[in-house]
Amino acid sequence: MTRSGVALDETELSAWFVQRMASFKKPKKYLFRSELPKNSYGKILKTDLRQSLKAASIAALT
Repeated sequence: MTRSGVALDETELSAWFVQRMASFKKPKKYLFRSELPKNSYGKILKTDLRQSLKAASIAALT
């Protein structure tokens, strides 16, 4: 997620990681979302994120 009005793409993100982190810590894939799933208290629903990540990885294989 980015701030409103800010555009971010995979190459910019990858360049940031190369400059600041060790290569083994750099993510292999990036998943961009417009918003995070939250409950009524405003907490991020990590289980929903895991399920959507699993669904995205399965869709990428087919």
